[in-house]
Amino acid sequence: MNNISHKAFCALILLVFTFCVVKNISYPLFWNDESETAMYAKRILEYGFPKVDDGKNLVYMLYVDKKIAVHETTGAYKGALWGTYYYAAFAEFFAGKFDDIYDKTGVFRIFFAIPGILGLIILVNSIYGLIRGREFLLFFGSFFLIELT
Repeated sequence: MNNISHKAFCALILLVFTFCVVKNISYPLFWNDESETAMYAKRILEYGFPKVDDGKNLVYMLYVDKKIAVHETTGAYKGALWGTYYYAAFAEFFAGKFDDIYDKTGVFRIFFAIPGILGLIILVNSIYGLIRGREFLLFFGSFFLIELT
């Protein structure tokens, strides 16, 4: 196979992978860590930081005593870095513009799916310099097959 065939094969696999990632992205059932991120994003839009207790509901999923992972006076979450939650606040802001739960979920998740797909492209592209020919095609196909499962 020549270089153009390799690129066409890689493009086809990437299209199939992207389709599989995006086709059901709007189903409104979050995993535990997704829901934590979504709730802290809401809290950031409301309070400016990921607050654990809003007086009515508690968002805290660590198996550690709250005295360790929650700031005493502000109630700020100290159990993880906040960058993900601030990034999710952008997603929450745009998702809040929609009324349909499927649209909201799709918009929220697409903010994380696109950088994830781009990261995989960068990873595979960087490995292309190390592995060439049929070995790369075998690696590329196997890698995305494993990623789909």
